Amino acid sequence: MLKRSPLILLLLLLGLARQAGAADESNPNPARFAALQTRAGELEAAGNFKAAAKLHARSKVYAPDDRARAKALLSEADGYYAAGIYRNSKDAYLNLLRSYPLYTPQSHVLQRLREMAELYVDGSIGTFSLKDVPMAIEIYETIIQEAPTAKGTINDHLRLAELQTASGRQAEALVTYEELFRRHAGRSELGTARLAFAQALTDRAKTGGDGDGQLARQARRQLAAFVQEQPTHPRRAEAEGIIAVLDEQQASSLYSLAVFYTNPVHRRLPATRRYLQDILRNYPNTAAAGQAKQLLADLFQDDGSGTGLSAAEAEARADLVSSPMLTAKVVEMLNTIPDPPEPAGTPKQFPPLTEGDDPNKFLLPLGDVNVLE
Repeated sequence: MLKRSPLILLLLLLGLARQAGAADESNPNPARFAALQTRAGELEAAGNFKAAAKLHARSKVYAPDDRARAKALLSEADGYYAAGIYRNSKDAYLNLLRSYPLYTPQSHVLQRLREMAELYVDGSIGTFSLKDVPMAIEIYETIIQEAPTAKGTINDHLRLAELQTASGRQAEALVTYEELFRRHAGRSELGTARLAFAQALTDRAKTGGDGDGQLARQARRQLAAFVQEQPTHPRRAEAEGIIAVLDEQQASSLYSLAVFYTNPVHRRLPATRRYLQDILRNYPNTAAAGQAKQLLADLFQDDGSGTGLSAAEAEARADLVSSPMLTAKVVEMLNTIPDPPEPAGTPKQFPPLTEGDDPNKFLLPLGDVNVLE
């Protein structure tokens, strides 16, 4: 008997679970549904919104179809909202969006959800009146997911990204902005969004690092698009100022790389020349452009047009500059006058034959080698 007790306990638990699940199952009964709805209406008229919301929740079990069930769920959400029980109201509204989108009055439901999200941000309805930004983020995420084409979702994206940034979730905010531009490309309302996106990119670059400058370049593209699309926008000057700052940063970074590759330890003068030319081509109005032009002239005798010394010639000049010993040897070599060579055509002198030497005694007669015939 003791060995079977775990099995019996398991069967009891399964039975209880089935009973609990059965309470949530649909049991269509139009008359019962109508009666509960009528009673809930009477409670609402009396100002007892909490009790009315509970009756609407009970009536969903007896709803004859999805339309009636959605109607009861909407009334439940509205009742809890009127009673100030916002968590229950939020759950009901979100359930309505997810489960019955065809029977949901989107403008009404979304407006209520946005209001509650801001109340959570303010701490007006959070536990112990504490701010609950994650809950507000969840609400906006659900709005965007369940009602992507609803009016006002551009502002929902912007507010969501703002809350994510304030919560230290910059990477998520960037994804939110990218999704906004993907969904609503070409909309005139995106002007302010581009500014906000650019600011988020620059903030991310400062806090998370931007070694290759990708975030800064992306921010500049957004700002340039804003300036082009919104020529009369009141914040145009602000955008142009940020573009100028980003250009200075990018040009300064390229100049630092160019100087780095002039170091004798890791010298790559072709890379130096490329970085300097990039500065002059892409950021001609920056302070680094003047420095780049001067360094091009010093290293390559290049005025910025791409002419001047070749890489090999520049390397040789740089070797002389970086090595005082080698420079001294070259200078010494250039200043040393070598001894003049012997005049060409001067014959070599040999000792003459003596009187005892008979030139005819050899196989071939010998003459005086010193006498040129």
